[in-house]
Amino acid sequence: MAVDLIKTGTEGLDQIFFGGIIPDNSMLVEGSPGAGKTTLGLQYIYHGAVNFGQPGIIITFEEQPEKLYRDALAFGWDLRRLESRNLLRIIPSSPEAVRDMLLKPESGFTRISRSIGANRVMVDSITHFRRLTENTLQLRVLLNKFITGLMKLTNSAVLIKEIETTEREGANIEEYIVDTVVRLSYEQLGRQRRERYLEVIKSRGQKHLSGKHTLRFNDTGLVVYPVCGALNGLERRDRKTGPAKRARKKVSTGIEGLDQLCHGGLPAGSSSVVAGSSGTGKSVLAAQFMHDGLKAGEKVLLVRFGTDRDEALESTGLFYPRLAKYTRDGELEVLFRSTHELAPDELLYELKGVLAKHKPGRLVVDSLSQLMAGVDDEEYTVDYLGALLRLFAHHGATSVFTFEMDKMFGPLEIDSRRTLGLFDNLVLLRYVELEGEIRRAVTILKMRGGDHDKAIQEYVIGAGGIEVRRKFEQAVDVMGGGAAAAGGPDRLELKDILEDATRWAQATRRMREKRGGGL
Repeated sequence: MAVDLIKTGTEGLDQIFFGGIIPDNSMLVEGSPGAGKTTLGLQYIYHGAVNFGQPGIIITFEEQPEKLYRDALAFGWDLRRLESRNLLRIIPSSPEAVRDMLLKPESGFTRISRSIGANRVMVDSITHFRRLTENTLQLRVLLNKFITGLMKLTNSAVLIKEIETTEREGANIEEYIVDTVVRLSYEQLGRQRRERYLEVIKSRGQKHLSGKHTLRFNDTGLVVYPVCGALNGLERRDRKTGPAKRARKKVSTGIEGLDQLCHGGLPAGSSSVVAGSSGTGKSVLAAQFMHDGLKAGEKVLLVRFGTDRDEALESTGLFYPRLAKYTRDGELEVLFRSTHELAPDELLYELKGVLAKHKPGRLVVDSLSQLMAGVDDEEYTVDYLGALLRLFAHHGATSVFTFEMDKMFGPLEIDSRRTLGLFDNLVLLRYVELEGEIRRAVTILKMRGGDHDKAIQEYVIGAGGIEVRRKFEQAVDVMGGGAAAAGGPDRLELKDILEDATRWAQATRRMREKRGGGL
């Protein structure tokens, strides 16, 4: 039998509870100072009254009503107006007084609750009950009676509790006796930045999405950005097309010679990484890919990371004037994010909205390296990128990611093999030292689900962008960065690189099978 879930009023939090919290639920919201506990509770009360017609009561042991009115107005929440409409009552009190009131069937609290038909209660904060006794057993009995009394008068309650640090062992009494525990944290990231997180520790009687979810303030309150696991149900647009999936049309890169290496272009809806060191032309290639789509009437999305928003499109170099025209026409959407303030989960959900609205046929992320730097956990990086690629494939977008390699010359070394193995195609750009000159070489290391040319070809960057020219036919160790005459020492065969790419693909396939399939 389906249960009507109670909406929390906080964007993203209901998604973590797969639709909302179950009725008759006591929820503990605990956290360190500044984590957003009181705001989350106020948001729960306010939106319950305004959006769902559920009157609420706020019991405060510390804050005076005037301060709550002021703080709520910062987010556009007019609590006084709710009181005038009998949708809210604020009761400044003490733990002793509330305890005594709840033990009396016809107490003032009971009359207030019944007079407005209260559905929701917020208590800020139950930490003050510890003043009543130092005996752990007595405190547990006292809190049990308090929560039981509350739940007789309402459908759900949010109980605020302060904690000095989230890095502690074991659980406290309050966590044992409530139905749901939500923990907020405000963590130091480096020397110049803090980030808020929300984690559901337990939810009795219903499932929830595990993990530390990004929590951020905006002009209208708090927003929760669930971890990438919330997107696991997405399917790519061509998933059920059977044999047609193997015959996907090709999308031109805008570079004739590169299209030839790909046997006609990149498979539509696929994901590609263009890897190379600084100056090899990764952003130029991405710009040509975007420009080709825009000329053909496709919408394009550019996701750019950096420190200056004004330089987001200027990074395309020679193509900047041509692409700028399409931004004015609305055909090219540019989404810029500062590397200093990047929250990957927030970006994921913003992309979800932009893709649904803009509906791009092509998408460029510049760069994958900066995006990965914003995810501080290697395991989560793989999960996150997998979710990102599922999202792009779900919308049928053909995506290109640039990836910065540290070494300009020397043996081919890519540390992020597990990560790059998630992508369908891998294009490698390298500097080559040949006959006293620095030249550039391009090759396709892999193309999932299709064949491609195995050649290593020279390319140049001119006024028209990248132009692919002749093959390096009489040289070896080209992709090692230093070409030499055939038969020379330290020869690195192309087949070694290709075998390495095959191992990446096989490892990725095994990883996916272990995780239960999917894209």
